[in-house]
Amino acid sequence: QSDFYNWLSNWNYDKDSRFKIKTLFARLLKFSLEDDKLIQKPTITTINSNLIAGLELDHLVPQNPREPSMLSVTEQDRELYIHSLANMMPLPKKQNIQKSNYPLEDSIKFYEESGLDKHFLIVQIKELLEEARADSGSPSKFFSTRKKELIKYFQQIVEF
Repeated sequence: QSDFYNWLSNWNYDKDSRFKIKTLFARLLKFSLEDDKLIQKPTITTINSNLIAGLELDHLVPQNPREPSMLSVTEQDRELYIHSLANMMPLPKKQNIQKSNYPLEDSIKFYEESGLDKHFLIVQIKELLEEARADSGSPSKFFSTRKKELIKYFQQIVEF
């Protein structure tokens, strides 16, 4: 497997690696998804291009949750999931501050307010949340599926 794939598979949130992942996410926001393939055409978002430049990496499941979440992780699994690629999503700074430490299921509205409501990444997160809800809130499937999909998308965009 490629070095890029290995880097993505083992990526973990830290101050030195944020820029590279933010760059990939910012590029990914400019793509649409059709038949499981990324295409470069105007995406259905209302996010302002100025906001894209100021995106922050948000932890979908917060580092310090203010209340229990449907995707609560055990202390043992916390390190595995919380700082993983699967738990990251770009969000403009204003919405990220407002989102704070709300559980993911209560914080989708901040992504929607930022103009990402129709982007395929948010649509997929909502679908994965519904699957997790049906699966008694098991975080492992949510995170493993999302990570696999993000790696696939990032590999596709670097080929463009």
